[in-house]
Amino acid sequence: MLYMWVEALHCVETTDGLGGDEPYLVVFAADLDAPATTHRRYGPFDMSDGDTRPIGFIPFWFNDDERELASPDAAIIIAALMEHDNSSPFSAGASAAAAGASSIARTRGAARDVRVKDAMGRIRRGLKATFTGAPDDDIIDLQELRFTPEDLALAETGRTASQTLAFNGQGGSYTATFGTRMRGQTKWRFCNHCFAMFYEGFTTEFIPRNGVCPGNGGAGHVAQGYRYYLPHDRPASPATEAGWRFCNRCFAMVRPGSGLGSAPGDPGTCPAGAGGHERQGFRFSLPLSTQTPTGQDQWARCGRCRVLFYDGDAHHKGVCPAGGAHARATTLQGTPLEALKLDFEP
Repeated sequence: MLYMWVEALHCVETTDGLGGDEPYLVVFAADLDAPATTHRRYGPFDMSDGDTRPIGFIPFWFNDDERELASPDAAIIIAALMEHDNSSPFSAGASAAAAGASSIARTRGAARDVRVKDAMGRIRRGLKATFTGAPDDDIIDLQELRFTPEDLALAETGRTASQTLAFNGQGGSYTATFGTRMRGQTKWRFCNHCFAMFYEGFTTEFIPRNGVCPGNGGAGHVAQGYRYYLPHDRPASPATEAGWRFCNRCFAMVRPGSGLGSAPGDPGTCPAGAGGHERQGFRFSLPLSTQTPTGQDQWARCGRCRVLFYDGDAHHKGVCPAGGAHARATTLQGTPLEALKLDFEP
């Protein structure tokens, strides 16, 4: 279950013409096993010779959702570097997406190299057809991005694997560095009413998007601050605490049995009503503070309701569905428990 993103764009030499460039990248990605396609645009950016533009963690491999990639052969990823000349980068992205999707559909069953060649040709023609007036946006170059099996194996350990592509054309020269890694499930958020960690990823009209919050009169949780990435279904490690699950009633991250003196199967107290938390989905293993160099510290288990809550505010501990404020559990059946440190993006 991976993310892919553009780490940085570097200008070796600007394209022909006066002044600096305004390059942008359009990345088209196809999951051949699904099959499904997606795209993302990065930029335009103002750049001159020697400039490097860090992009940050903005995934293109199906955008903000992690997605499995069992083999490099199961994906086709095409990156187009464009020079912006007052036309529409939005239109370029839409054209690349439509052309790429058409290619993937029409070449189903063909050899992978045939599909890559067809996709690159159709995306190039689609981009050229988008800009028929002057001034238009120029295609600097198109390249295929292909991570190796070794890259994917490294990424699945939670470490970043990188590939760099060179783009040359229109008198200019650029490099772009791409990254991939398993980071965990996203759309986990801090609730500013009850201080619990909850899942914000449901958007259908049939399911309450934000679960049930004990600090919001039984209405949904209210997100604030960072977006968190929580690892799941990994091999056991002394650097993590296993046993965490999503509750499909209140949408909080819970660990039944994590309270002081509680039994391992104790379902805890759920704000959605009697019966306790109902565990569902992934099995999360969250990083221990002392074993993790980066992330937000002071996440802890409530010994009363069994949810994961933020314990870093000296004056406020949120609202516990068992009554009063959350109370941090420090032991589990005689074993000391330490705080957790969680990966996040602003």
